[in-house]
Amino acid sequence: MENKHFLLISLPGQGHINPMFQLGKCLIHAGAGRVTFATTEHGLTQVKAFPSLENLHYASFSDGFDDGIKPTNDPHRIMAELKRVGSQTLTELLLSLSKEGNPASYLIYTLLLPWAADVARDMSIPSVFLCILSTTAFALCYCFFEERDGVYDSNDNRPPSSIEMPGLPLFTSKDMPSFLLPNDPHASTLIPLFQHHIQALEKDSKPCVLLNTSDCLEEEAIRLIRQKRKDNSEIDLFCRYPIWLISTIHSKRESRSHAYKELAGLCKPFTARDVSSISRSSIINMKKIDQTICAPSHHKFLNFG
Repeated sequence: MENKHFLLISLPGQGHINPMFQLGKCLIHAGAGRVTFATTEHGLTQVKAFPSLENLHYASFSDGFDDGIKPTNDPHRIMAELKRVGSQTLTELLLSLSKEGNPASYLIYTLLLPWAADVARDMSIPSVFLCILSTTAFALCYCFFEERDGVYDSNDNRPPSSIEMPGLPLFTSKDMPSFLLPNDPHASTLIPLFQHHIQALEKDSKPCVLLNTSDCLEEEAIRLIRQKRKDNSEIDLFCRYPIWLISTIHSKRESRSHAYKELAGLCKPFTARDVSSISRSSIINMKKIDQTICAPSHHKFLNFG
């Protein structure tokens, strides 16, 4: 772990940057040798103060709008430029890091950046998708766009009347994420992006997804995503605890504590993806977390007792 370099890339939106940055802190506290956090050039200029942490570095890539995106910019053009220019400048960033003697061991990307997985694959770098959607929403996307059994038909402008996922209630069109519905104003932009996300995972010989959830909260949706692929392989899932929980634990407890070390160890399967499945990595008892670490919460669903 101490010799591994994780490159984390994210769009500059708060809902994208925050979970990715928390993940970066988790990786550093788990023993990563170097973490480089990268966002768009314009996004990086908007950061008022950069959090300082040993082994944490910052970088940027261009999205084609280095002076910022204007409200009048066409969404289709924004996404097209992000893919075209972003792929090129991310490749340049990876080459630059390698030339400096800090080659990326892993590339972790998040929502709306599926082309990053293509760049990583072309450069023989393992990639991990950090999913900041709810796991159930991601499972619905998976059911929509999976190559083998997906319900999406690009020739039919109507959504399916319902989607049935084993172990979960029947989902009607009213229950589905709005961006999957053709009458949504952003559907023509977002549907191809989410389809690309699923295709990128299907192209990867060892796809890995980090779900920002707990496996005891969304068990059935996690089981669905983990289902066998057409080549009889599984998607590796890392979903034992929400990222915010692991990060909060470090801020409240000494990293030397036994419980924290066990939690930090959950990040380490990223560096050993050749062994069985990340989903089978060792975990500590959820009740133990509640007793030794979790602060009292007014939200009952956050207490694991």
